[in-house]
Amino acid sequence: PTGDEAWDQSQSSPLCEVLGRSQRAWLRHNLMTSTAQLKLVVSGSVVIGAGGFNNSCGSYYADKTLGCICSGDDMDCYPAAQRELMYLASAAPGCTVFLTGDFHFSDIKELKPGEQLYSDFYQSADNQVPVFQIMSSGMSVSTADPDSCSGYHLDPAGLRTHPECDFVAGPNFGLVLIGYNRAGDVESVTLQVVNGTTSEVELSTTIDVATQCNPPL
Repeated sequence: PTGDEAWDQSQSSPLCEVLGRSQRAWLRHNLMTSTAQLKLVVSGSVVIGAGGFNNSCGSYYADKTLGCICSGDDMDCYPAAQRELMYLASAAPGCTVFLTGDFHFSDIKELKPGEQLYSDFYQSADNQVPVFQIMSSGMSVSTADPDSCSGYHLDPAGLRTHPECDFVAGPNFGLVLIGYNRAGDVESVTLQVVNGTTSEVELSTTIDVATQCNPPL
């Protein structure tokens, strides 16, 4: 026993819960004890998906079958583990940004505190600060076709930092640009999706660390 057992929602569960007890405890410890102003968490699977919406069967509130709340390939499929992870990412000091790919197109999302269209699904209304995700999927020439704003390209929950149809379906790469002040403190973090053919910035979101990543007093 480590004293963390009360946090473990599935320590004896036969169900898949993504992280597992040991990895979850390690991530929790490092997120909560790190004094870094910026924490980058890399995930092979998409962490912030569609907010419980699936464009093929309506909203989470209308139909709660597994096929209607997630893609079958992201953490929306494991809501208990996902909600704990989102809470930890929001409660950790500083900014937490998830870096991912996998969906064969690219976008930038922000899980905001307060009442949002998705806050019931993520149980995020009482989170302290936003959690960000940049998804950059470079292998998208054929698998993201067509690139129209329809189907799984939609963002019905309003998680994107840009309008719903602002995603990149062609070859691209992601950038994380960190701005420091003279004292060496992180002042800003800019997330960008760059066109892999023209090198033009397709999407860009800047996070002000002082105002967005510190809990309100």
